[in-house]
Amino acid sequence: YWSLVPAGVILDLATKAIVFKQVGYRNPPFKIIPGFIEFECHLNPGVAFGLGAGVPAWVHVLISGAICAFLVLLFYKGPNWSMPENTAPGAARPEPGAEPGLPWGLWHDIAVGLILAGAVGNVYDRVVLGAVRDFIKVYIGGWLIQGGWWPTFNVADSFISVGVCVYLALTIIDMVVAGRAKRAQNRAGANASAGRSSP
Repeated sequence: YWSLVPAGVILDLATKAIVFKQVGYRNPPFKIIPGFIEFECHLNPGVAFGLGAGVPAWVHVLISGAICAFLVLLFYKGPNWSMPENTAPGAARPEPGAEPGLPWGLWHDIAVGLILAGAVGNVYDRVVLGAVRDFIKVYIGGWLIQGGWWPTFNVADSFISVGVCVYLALTIIDMVVAGRAKRAQNRAGANASAGRSSP
């Protein structure tokens, strides 16, 4: 967790600095994979999709700072995962002689670390520049969004998106497995009660 967060922040800020210096606000955008990925530099004073652009920058900083504080708290006071040992993704029982899988709690730390790294990277932009530097532009098809191009984003946004998806997946899987374990425990208790009551 504490190695992932600074590494993620450094990667985010480095990519922003390099792309904004080398590409700048050129028109047309710099094509990485023509028709699929382009670099187009924008300063976004709002949040996702440019929402809240008219809100003062200090409000965004305050909210983002509160989110960062919550993520640190979540790391230290997060849920105790109820996954039984060697049943979680990445913690499957290894083959003889193989390296052991990742423990379930590490996936939680990775998810929270990615979200915090992305949040800190964008908070830095808001404090220093008053807006977030976005530059990645991906074509996803006109059937999903008008024009086919997803709104520009940055590496920090990618960290946040991946971290949230991993965290949600962990939560859902944990709830399912915990529910199954509880039902199995209830069935076992019911069978034990039936056995004691039989002549």
